[in-house]
Amino acid sequence: MKALRLLLLLPLMSMTKCLQQPAPTFKLPPATQRGANVIGFVTGGRIWRSYGEYNYDSTLYGNNLRAYRSRFGNFYLQARQEAKDVDESLRITLDTLVQVGTYQFNPRPDVTTSSHISRELEFMENYRVYSSRANGSTATLTITSLDTMQHIIAGTFSARLRSTNDTTTRVVTLSDGRFDVRYY
Repeated sequence: MKALRLLLLLPLMSMTKCLQQPAPTFKLPPATQRGANVIGFVTGGRIWRSYGEYNYDSTLYGNNLRAYRSRFGNFYLQARQEAKDVDESLRITLDTLVQVGTYQFNPRPDVTTSSHISRELEFMENYRVYSSRANGSTATLTITSLDTMQHIIAGTFSARLRSTNDTTTRVVTLSDGRFDVRYY
């Protein structure tokens, strides 16, 4: 009977394994354009990469990374880093991605009232949201490769983000950002 209970609990124990250990020290992924399903950047003197066992849904890759591009060109990328000592996420939303090039993310004065987000780069750290939409923020995204046949998007980004939900003057800086993803 104990063996049966252990067999039933084994999947649950393996799902929480990453939450029991601290996040490892990472290296930035290479800036590739082949659909490697990687993302990374530097923030707060450390390298951030998607990490953990949390899947956004069962049809996607299991490394906490999700990318979507609509047939109209809307692009959405979300990544998480989840471990014992960290629970952070990055989200990039772009209203119209139809070609390679550089896209600017500008603050919007109606950040608390607008429900439609056309362009945003957002980083969530310790339940605080830092967004390109907050006054005083800047963010740039450069799409270096867009392969609509293979469903691959690659690019680089950087940002200086301010909080949208507190009054501190803290700025979160994301530098040397890069991603190479397959989208659905």
